[in-house]
Amino acid sequence: MTPRQELLQIQKKIFARSQSLISSHSLVPEKGFDLYEKQYRRHVKTYQEPASLEELREKMHESNLVFVGDYHTNKQSQRAFLRLLRWMVADQVSHLVIGLEIIRHTHQNISMRI
Repeated sequence: MTPRQELLQIQKKIFARSQSLISSHSLVPEKGFDLYEKQYRRHVKTYQEPASLEELREKMHESNLVFVGDYHTNKQSQRAFLRLLRWMVADQVSHLVIGLEIIRHTHQNISMRI
């Protein structure tokens, strides 16, 4: 198994564990979420392999909006985000806005008590 395949396997396990945790803490169904989840599952069921970096870069240029998620405790995740930003700056993208979700570490456990 290549390191990339091993990382993908680890990420899938983390995803499954996170999904289980989220499901067990969802007390009130959110209107429209079932439809969103159904559409999401339809889109990801054909996943075959990671995109190449050049394909990612090309798709970013074709898009109006790019969502980037990360594992906050994984430095490589933050490095990947910085790489994306450097690409956009190097390619002289004229419209670049960065939005961050920031929740202080002292308040992150609050949602688990709801």
